[in-house]
Amino acid sequence: MSAWTHLHLEAFCGYASISKKSWKTIEMKQDKKGNLLFDKDGNFKRGKEHICENPNYISRTKRPEWCKKENKERLPRFRCLADKCPFFAYDDCEPEEYIAFDKTWEKLPKE
Repeated sequence: MSAWTHLHLEAFCGYASISKKSWKTIEMKQDKKGNLLFDKDGNFKRGKEHICENPNYISRTKRPEWCKKENKERLPRFRCLADKCPFFAYDDCEPEEYIAFDKTWEKLPKE
């Protein structure tokens, strides 16, 4: 048997973005050097609007029933991972975050 370790991941629910078939995007105006342009009020100068199709689209009907009932805030839970929710997403933690986690873990009382 191999050794155990902790996995440091940042998890999030991708339901809000993955369940949309397309997005409306707005082009921001830039100068010749690629710097963003602002109007007199400090807002971005807007250009053309574009509709982008979502290549990772998953239908809203794929959201698990238990999630609809128990997880209205759509916070990632262990059940999302265990039940293979299609909207469960995760990424590596930043080094500062997992170092802080490890230091806190080491300070916890041992049984």
